[in-house]
Amino acid sequence: MKKKEKWVTPKKGKKCEKAHTSACRVCLSGHREEIDKEYINWTSQKDIAARYKISPSGVSNHVRYFKLKEKRAKNYMKYLDKMM
Repeated sequence: MKKKEKWVTPKKGKKCEKAHTSACRVCLSGHREEIDKEYINWTSQKDIAARYKISPSGVSNHVRYFKLKEKRAKNYMKYLDKMM
């Protein structure tokens, strides 16, 4: 019996993108680019999860793996404009 592969986040060790993308519901959805753009443009994880019928934890894992929070932080001014 094969040993189940453990996901490795970039912060904890070597990236294993193939293992991530083969199990990630966001990557498998066929909407990865749109989901990434929506998150970076300040759409909430909860709204993204509901729109694409993916669990919020699945979206969160994807965000963490690809370090999308850092990209989102760089897009902060766009969010402020949205709020005004």
